[in-house]
Amino acid sequence: MFLNLLLWAFSMQGCMVSCLQRSAVHAFVGDSITLNCTYNSTGWFREHWYDSKAVKQTETSRDCVNISSASSSARRCTLSLTIGKITVRHMPESYYCMVEDVEAYPLKKWEECKMDLRIQGRPSLPVVTPRRQLIAGRESVLTCSTSGFYPSNITVSWLHNGHHMSERGAEKYLSDNEDGTFNATSSITFIPNVTHHKDLIACQVSHASLSQPVMSNLSLLVNYGPRSVSLGFRTAHTADAQLIAVNSDVIVSTINSFLELECLVDSYPPAHIDWKRQEPNSSWRKILKKELRWTAIQEANTGVYWCFTSNSYGEANTSITIVVQKPSEFHLVKLFATMTVTLVVVLAALAIYFYITSKRKWKGHPSLVVSLSPEPDESIEEKSKESAEYAAIWRGSSVSQEAADCLSIQEVPYADILISGRGCSTPEQRRAPEILCSDDTQDWTNEELDPALPHSIQDNTGLHVSQLEVTRKLSTSSEYAVINYSSKPCC
Repeated sequence: MFLNLLLWAFSMQGCMVSCLQRSAVHAFVGDSITLNCTYNSTGWFREHWYDSKAVKQTETSRDCVNISSASSSARRCTLSLTIGKITVRHMPESYYCMVEDVEAYPLKKWEECKMDLRIQGRPSLPVVTPRRQLIAGRESVLTCSTSGFYPSNITVSWLHNGHHMSERGAEKYLSDNEDGTFNATSSITFIPNVTHHKDLIACQVSHASLSQPVMSNLSLLVNYGPRSVSLGFRTAHTADAQLIAVNSDVIVSTINSFLELECLVDSYPPAHIDWKRQEPNSSWRKILKKELRWTAIQEANTGVYWCFTSNSYGEANTSITIVVQKPSEFHLVKLFATMTVTLVVVLAALAIYFYITSKRKWKGHPSLVVSLSPEPDESIEEKSKESAEYAAIWRGSSVSQEAADCLSIQEVPYADILISGRGCSTPEQRRAPEILCSDDTQDWTNEELDPALPHSIQDNTGLHVSQLEVTRKLSTSSEYAVINYSSKPCC
């Protein structure tokens, strides 16, 4: 009796099974996985894996370690099951790890681990292709294909230059493979035009097995005939010579100069280019070159030249007239143009000058109020040193020819002020008239300017004035002030 109780107690301490992996395991088609379960045991036992279809698995391995130094029978073991190359078809949904105590009678089944296998198949990178050549103005179909995914739920989207396209024209087809995976094909119908050439069309695939969508691009190659035919020319045979656009129907060149014509056309595939010259009798002469180039053009090359472009989807042409002139004629035209521009500039400058001069002439003189004293008759003795005349008042009188000549050479009249060099005074020059002063001002009326006077005179205002020669100039029209600065003799 005691022995039976001991065996029962020992059997209760037998095995405790625990799983090291989650209850659900994700696996991808084609991968290999390993399932592990761990248990503790102090007696004899046996373990195995079997699937949900009750099929025992043989690809197992066991690894045990002692967990107690007091008993060599206390161990922790791990039972591993390796599954190679996961497939969808005929694959069990779950696997079980079971441990049995072989010392118990009848055999006692202890704990077991259940692991659900979640299989997924990643879709392949989508492939975008047109069903036929894309032609501008004709209805076309694009297809996007992907394969090898599981489960069957999948989303296929179309983008044009990064923007989602309308789903109205899109269709999706599903098919399965022998391994249980699926394929999908999406198609979209649209009418391309010339502006769609080299645009990007993208097919985007989203699936549960993907952390982010996968995408493939297609650069549209839209076929169209020649359009926007234009011409360009070069006047120098150098590597850095720029191509100049032709903006008129005529190109004028000179004899023995360099000229190159190039025909530019927008088309796909690239158009074939032919140059032809129109003869005077309305016939055509074909030029077997893609570019027209003359290293030393001559008058005989004058004429009308046509550029003909064509491909399988259309044709277009344009023309240009080339006129070759002699250098003399060309230079004469250039000289005439230069002279014309120069004449216009000169006339404009003269017009501005006369306008400014007339404006100054008619501008009114400022009012000047002075008190006149009787005109003195004494003549002023010429000085051998430099002197200056300031604000002398003159009364109307006749001016001699000698004074006029001297004025025209050394005197500049401006706003009734004359500046002259010493020695330019004429016999008509007189001493300064009496200066009307207030009672407290020095009276210079009857004093003559003595050369022996000091070089400066100070009035009651405190103004220091250098020795001056004060003269007056006769005028036939008005009384005005003259400032006469004497320098070297001029008359």
